[in-house]
This record gives sequence, structure tokens and C-alpha cells, in this order.
Amino acid sequence: MRRMKRAAAVMAAVSALVLAASTQASASQSSGWVSTTNKGGKAFFTADVKGKPGQERLTVCDLKVNNRPVVVLVYETGSNDGSGLGGTDHWLTDKTKNGKCVQATHNWYKEETPITIQVMEKRKDGAYININSSTAVA
Repeated sequence: MRRMKRAAAVMAAVSALVLAASTQASASQSSGWVSTTNKGGKAFFTADVKGKPGQERLTVCDLKVNNRPVVVLVYETGSNDGSGLGGTDHWLTDKTKNGKCVQATHNWYKEETPITIQVMEKRKDGAYININSSTAVA
């Protein structure tokens, strides 16, 4: 009887190990909606696009009619060393002013790369205002 109990315990432990080893962990994390500080626009970074393995999606929405397009910028966290963004930056602009959104989908980053997302409005003089940021993992 003891042997059977012991054998059952060993089998349960082996089964648990096999199950744990076969489950692949993914650290990808989307940003959630990030709004400009004045709520005039918002953006979203989707880490893993359903049906498109390895691809990310950027979405940006201009929510106010104020003659300022809404811009989203994503880049590898830590790549901005003061001399530029190191070639990891991707920009998308919504100039529609109609509450609808603009999207782009591409394989920009290696899996599990930490990224920073910034959403902002662009004034006519080219200055960026109402900037807000968050993070995600591609």
C-alpha cells in the first residue's frame, strides 16, 4: 500500500513538472489607453496582435477639434540616451479631428522588449504639448 501511495505521489509530481515545462510564459504586455494630459487624444500599444504572430499595433486617436493633431511615439525603453532614440522610434499621427483612430501594424520590436509610449498634441509651430507616457513590453 505504501508503495502504491509513493508511486502515485511520484507520478503526480512528474505530471506537474511536464505540465509546467510545456506551458510557455509570455511577458508581453500592452500599454492600455494612454491619454494626453488634456484628454484631447489617446493612444494604445498592442504587444501581440491576434492572428499576426510577432507583430505590434499602434493606435492613436484625435478626440478634440482644436487644430492640433495627436501624435504617438514608441521607442525601446532606455534607448534615449540624449543623442536621439537609437533608431528604435516609431511615430504615428492622427490629423482627422473626428474622434476616430488611426492604426499601424508591424513587427517593430523583438519579443519581450520593454518600450515607452508617449502621446501628445502637436501645435502649429511644431512644439509638442500635453505629453503623457506609459510603458509596455513588446
